[in-house]
Amino acid sequence: MSSLPEPQRPPSRRTTPRSHQRPPRLEALNLPPVADLTVLTPSPIDESDLLLPEPTPNKPSHSLSEKKISDEDDKQEEEEYDAPNPATVALWRHYLFKVHKYSSYSFTAFLSLHLVTANAMPALVGIDAADNAVVLARVLYQMPVVEETLVFGSLAAHLISGAVLRLHKIRRDKRWYSRRLKMSRISFTGYLLAPLVTAHVVVARVIPLIKEGDSSMISLRYISRGFVRSRLVSWSVYTAMLGLTVYHVGYGWSRWLRIRKYTRVRIAGVTVFALGIWGLIVVSKANIAGWLGKKYDAMYEMAEGMVGLGN
Repeated sequence: MSSLPEPQRPPSRRTTPRSHQRPPRLEALNLPPVADLTVLTPSPIDESDLLLPEPTPNKPSHSLSEKKISDEDDKQEEEEYDAPNPATVALWRHYLFKVHKYSSYSFTAFLSLHLVTANAMPALVGIDAADNAVVLARVLYQMPVVEETLVFGSLAAHLISGAVLRLHKIRRDKRWYSRRLKMSRISFTGYLLAPLVTAHVVVARVIPLIKEGDSSMISLRYISRGFVRSRLVSWSVYTAMLGLTVYHVGYGWSRWLRIRKYTRVRIAGVTVFALGIWGLIVVSKANIAGWLGKKYDAMYEMAEGMVGLGN
């Protein structure tokens, strides 16, 4: 029995892998002639240049990035100041922010007591009972050491540290973005509050000390006398001061406590503001005459003379 012939295999084509292919000759690339290396004389490198930090380039100002940068919301400002990196952030700025933060804690203790007695209680229990509460509260926060530290000391520390941090931020923004960025709404309301609070301290505390030597005769009737003398100025100042205080303190504390859902904060703020307006209505309708009314008029005339409104 004859065997079948084996099928013939096609001739194999051995291909050279690309990694083993011979590179083309330089003559075939038609490259321009290269200068002799001896002609190139490299300049020496200064060692001091290696120690300098790399310059920070200006970031491109695209529309979307500008919107995110100029928004300056509370979360961005908290991340910038609340958890600084010691390797990149100055240590003094870290501790200055701590002063700014914890001074608001101590001042809020006084502010809460003052708002309850001077704004909430007139709306709830009347001006006579509120006057008694104001006198009792004044015994606590006008003590020699408490007033300098809890009231004026914490307020001054909060304002000065906030102003220094703002100046540092303006300088940093000009260096990084070649322009000054917008401030947050919390900072903006704080700067609007500063002159109003200063005027309130001068009228309710400094002028009585100058005229009478103390502020023992100052009560809610003193504020009522201001409404009688000028309703427009009194309503404008106290309404603005109440609204800005509620906004600044409410959203400021929500930032300290890392509250991201502002629904309850808004509801609480509107409630406190409405209660405060009701209290101002009660205070504005009260009046005092006689010898004490003349004393109050003399104090308000002195305040008007300070701002150039006196006769």
